[in-house]
Amino acid sequence: MTEPAAVSVPGIRALSAPFADLPALEGRTFLGDWFVVDPGKLPLFDEASYVTDNPYPLDTGGYPDNMVEGFHLLALLDHLVNPLLRISDGPCIGWNYGLDRVRFVSPVRAGQKIRVSGTIGAVRPKHDGFLILCRCAVEVEGHDRPGMVADWWTYWRREPGHE
Repeated sequence: MTEPAAVSVPGIRALSAPFADLPALEGRTFLGDWFVVDPGKLPLFDEASYVTDNPYPLDTGGYPDNMVEGFHLLALLDHLVNPLLRISDGPCIGWNYGLDRVRFVSPVRAGQKIRVSGTIGAVRPKHDGFLILCRCAVEVEGHDRPGMVADWWTYWRREPGHE
């Protein structure tokens, strides 16, 4: 079994392993680079998720200006975690499998720096691939508490033709 590698990029702690050795990532930590949500993209999420078409819209007057809605933060997990977990020996495909223990701890606003940190909580064989649990926290620069925490399950397998 090959020891999983931590990819060396300043400010980032990424993980990489051959597909067969993914279970060796269990317990390893990852840390992403800082990212800023563009305030101009907030309305696009509301439109794409059909919130703007709700028959009984909520009064958002009490929300902080430029707040990144909780489901928007969840949708950002793929973008934030994707560069941090790599298969070193060929293409792989991943599917969202489920979310556990999701908490929106403190408000996040567009324009603030955020990053993901976490731990690979479990790697379990499933059919021809693995279920991987990422215990994620979306940190907000300068805040003592994260914006969000979530246990995110994904199902990874080889891309067709690369089994």
